[in-house]
Amino acid sequence: MAVEVFEREGGELILLFQGEFAAQDARDIHRVLAAHRFGTVTLDFTRVQRFEDFAVALLAPYLVATGGRRARVRGLGQHQRRILEYFGVPGPSLSDRAGPGDDDQPPAHA
Repeated sequence: MAVEVFEREGGELILLFQGEFAAQDARDIHRVLAAHRFGTVTLDFTRVQRFEDFAVALLAPYLVATGGRRARVRGLGQHQRRILEYFGVPGPSLSDRAGPGDDDQPPAHA
């Protein structure tokens, strides 16, 4: 899995994932986010082609612990959103929005 990291003013961190999202990737996210302080983090899966269900479930404890205040997830399909909701992730932190013109879009490359 490839990941691009963008930082915005105000302490927002955007992680843009590409490829396949596997369990080890979820563990890596836990480790990285636990080590960094930020205002808000957006986990953007709009470019992920394949998800392991277990990997999505591994994200839930982190997202629940933040109460949806500091973390947002976008680009998940209905199945992945439902997995997170089953594990107690609040719906408002899960966004359907993904695409050009979205206000949460990462900065364009130069």
